[in-house]
Order: sequence, then C-alpha cells, then structure tokens
Amino acid sequence: MNRYFGADMDAFSDRVDTFIERYWPSAARIVSHADVQVWRAALVNAGWSVPQWPEHQGGTDWNPTQHYIWRRACSTYGVPDADEVGTNLVGPLLMAQGSAVQQELFLPEIAALKSWWCFGFMEPHAGAEVAAMTTTVFEKDGELRLNGCKNFVFDALRADFMCCLARRDDGFAFFLIDMRADGVLVKSTPTLDGQDTMAQVTFNDVMLMPASQIGLVRPGSEFERYQFSGVFSTLARSAQARAQLNILDRVISDFDPSDDIHRKRNDLAVDLSVLEALELRYLDALQRGVQVPFSLIVLRLKSRKILLQLGALQVESFGYYALPFADDALLHNEGPIGPVAAAASVRQSLTQQLNAIYEGSTEQLKDEAWRHLGHQK
Repeated sequence: MNRYFGADMDAFSDRVDTFIERYWPSAARIVSHADVQVWRAALVNAGWSVPQWPEHQGGTDWNPTQHYIWRRACSTYGVPDADEVGTNLVGPLLMAQGSAVQQELFLPEIAALKSWWCFGFMEPHAGAEVAAMTTTVFEKDGELRLNGCKNFVFDALRADFMCCLARRDDGFAFFLIDMRADGVLVKSTPTLDGQDTMAQVTFNDVMLMPASQIGLVRPGSEFERYQFSGVFSTLARSAQARAQLNILDRVISDFDPSDDIHRKRNDLAVDLSVLEALELRYLDALQRGVQVPFSLIVLRLKSRKILLQLGALQVESFGYYALPFADDALLHNEGPIGPVAAAASVRQSLTQQLNAIYEGSTEQLKDEAWRHLGHQK
C-alpha cells in the first residue's frame, strides 16, 4: 500500500528509524530491563517521551502524519510505551480537568518519566461495570479517606502512583493515590504468562493526598474519553499486526504448516489491508482538519480482532516450540529453543487477550460506536 507523504515526511521517517535503531535493541535478541531504561532515557533526552502532549507541556509540534509515522515505527520495531498510564491517561486527564497545582506537581514528573503510574478500575464483584463499583472516598476528621479494592491492576507492584476511579456522594471521580501510603496493600496476581505484571490493590482507610480528586465522571461519557484510546496509538495498530504477520510468514516458510493455517493467514492478510486503508482515510481527515469519516472505535474493534487472531495463529503455527511458560532466566542464559519469536508467542497472545478485556467488551465498543453515530440502543 502506498504511504508516500512527501519528501519532508520521508526525511522525518528516516530520522525516526535511525533513532529507534540506535536506542532500541534488535528483534534478534531478548529485551532486558536495562534495554528499557536506556530507551526511556533516550526518549526524555530527545524530547520525545510525550510527543502527543502540547508543546508547552513537554510534547512536540508534530502534525498528525508525523505522529502516525512515529507510532507505526514504534509498533514495527516492537517498542513499548514509556508509561502508558502516565503519558496516555493521567497526563491528558490532568490537562483537561486538573487544577494548576495538580498539573505543576505531576505533569513534569510524568513527562520526564520519573514516576510510574498504574490505573485502578476493575473490581472483584463489579468487573468493569462502573455503576456497581464500591471503592469509596469519604471524609473522616476533615480528611479524605479511601476504602475498597481494585483487581487486575497492571504494574501496581512497581507503580509510584495510581489513578483510581472511586465513588463519592456526588458521583464518581478520579483520585490520585500515593502507592506508598499507609493502608495500601498490593498483592501479586498470578497470570498464565508467568509475569508479575498484575496485582490486586486493597485500600484500608487510606488517607488521600491534598487535592487528589480530578473532576467528576458520569459513566459512559467523560470516562470513555480518557480510556486507553489515543488516536495515534490506535492508528498504529496495523503496523503491529503487519509485524506479527511477517513473523507468521517466516514460520510458515520454515515449518510448512497445514493448508488450514495458510487459508487463515490469507484471510487475515486481506483484513489487515482493509484496516490499513481505513487508517489512512482517518489520518487524511485529521491532517486536513475535516470531520473524521467514522468513529475511532471502528479501528479499535477491527485491529483488536486481527491482533487476537494473529496471536492465536502464531501459537498454532509454532506448535511445540510455543512454550506455554517461558523461563526468562533460561532464555537469557541458554537462548530460546527454536525461533526467537516462538518462546514469547503464548505470552504475547495471552497479553493481547488481557488488553482486549481492559478496552471493554466487543459489545461495549459497538454500543459506543453506535452512540457516536447519534443512535440510542
């Protein structure tokens, strides 16, 4: 598909590729924690840690096409977000609804990647149903206190702060919580991929920081704007899918799987080409400053379906090389058995399924897209 955006954008794309190749390790080896730290430091030094933010808040002056090129390159090279919750959710939320004191306190730290954030949303007996959530903020001795529990919290074990959705007398609101405060209990939640990335966080009469509340939230409206649905990260998903399809093609070339896998691969390739065309239509509208032709939710739904199917098909194609529980110590010391991508294929597939849960059910996203068109179900 032709993505020629002009000589200036070609030069910018070359600059991005050079930057990533210099500071991000080759896909031919397993990425370490030290690699991630080097990458984060390089982003800060280049002023690219929060490119989607306004320039006066530490962001860039990139146009939509530059953002698209950057996100596609990051997805193609497999580069992770520096801090998805802090940069993509908390920062924009603070800029939209936070006080001047809150912005001055937190935004510079987030932009400099000096603080790590997690997001407290789902609850044991409520799931993702906001109206059923019971985590509550109340006043005691003139101070705000928090009681409740959040589960399936990404990165809670290493987070410095949490952005937590909680109930108040006058509705729901986001609260900024110091994870080191008394009464915060973090318990690791075992996952099938063997990683300590998830946790349950319990709050027992936790005293909140001054000015910790950010606005009020009406479920189904403002909250949806601050979910993980950044425009340019969503537009980049086709690059992530294309990279996975290339891995799958190498597997098919080496392992010669069944005709059924070949057929599934070809069907996904067609779907991916359609997704790429839709992305370019959306980008063209952004670049020209005209009304976008359809809801961003359409791209989220289509890209999620493709990524989930690609992940499952990779596992099926790798066969017994797709280790269900990859031992990181063994991989670092002895190297993977078989293709490098095989060792992490199950973990990657499970993570994609988990991310899909966090985005909301397919039915919820369809309802949101339906409302975007001005209809009520």
